[in-house]
Amino acid sequence: MFVAMSLATLDLSAVLNDEPSCEWTAGTITHPEPFAVLARPRSRVMEELIRSVEDEFPWTDADAEHLSHIDWKKGCNWSKT
Repeated sequence: MFVAMSLATLDLSAVLNDEPSCEWTAGTITHPEPFAVLARPRSRVMEELIRSVEDEFPWTDADAEHLSHIDWKKGCNWSKT
């Protein structure tokens, strides 16, 4: 759903003056290495829609306290919960 909403509201393109890269991670489950992308709203209406999300659903700390102990590169250390 996130991908569909992003494609509906944003124009995505390569960053200018940047050589395209096709580097992939090694392993059984592979994905592209990080790369630069330029994301712009498709129109003024789409920009207003994107910005309105913050008004309707403002950022909160939510579960930050519960998630702060996780080393996201190694996984969860449940002994600290």
